[in-house]
Amino acid sequence: MLPSIVKRWLCKPKQHMLQIINQIMDERIPNERPNRDFHIKFPDEFLQDHLEVQLWFAAECLVAGSLIEMQEAEALLLRPLAEEMLHSLEEVRRSLRDQCLSDASVYPDLLKEALVRFDCSFAEFELSYVSAVVPIKSPEELFQQQQIIVLFCETIERSVLELPVIVLISLQVLWKRGSLSCWPVLIALLGESHQCYLPVCM
Repeated sequence: MLPSIVKRWLCKPKQHMLQIINQIMDERIPNERPNRDFHIKFPDEFLQDHLEVQLWFAAECLVAGSLIEMQEAEALLLRPLAEEMLHSLEEVRRSLRDQCLSDASVYPDLLKEALVRFDCSFAEFELSYVSAVVPIKSPEELFQQQQIIVLFCETIERSVLELPVIVLISLQVLWKRGSLSCWPVLIALLGESHQCYLPVCM
């Protein structure tokens, strides 16, 4: 990962540019964008706000011949992907600049094709680069993570289902004692879907 001082120097202009390009792609080519489900394989600490900027910087270093956090053999494999990504990015920037000088409200097919090429090349470089510099999650780790999520959801669901029963019992006790100061709170806890049971418990 990049030192914090380098991050501050890099992030502002490049991050702003990538945000604009991503927004345009979301609006103009939403169905042509590549799937990025591979993000679940990345370590949690690696997914951060400036990841795209760091990938851009890494691609520039690879094209320039710098070895960053990887072996030379891996760098040789990644360099063509980095070149393709940077070339497609420059093509998008040039196309957007030219279009702004003519009619900024129109997105011709050539511009959309350039956006698709950039998005696909960026996604391919992202997966390949991250897989080379950090250990990604194994299928076993992903399965364990999914099991934990399922267990958590089932626990929450069970708690929600049992909540009306607990509230109804509390209502019965309060009604018998003549203490109804908590009535509005209990009604709110029950929710509209379970308030039909109120006459039953009285």
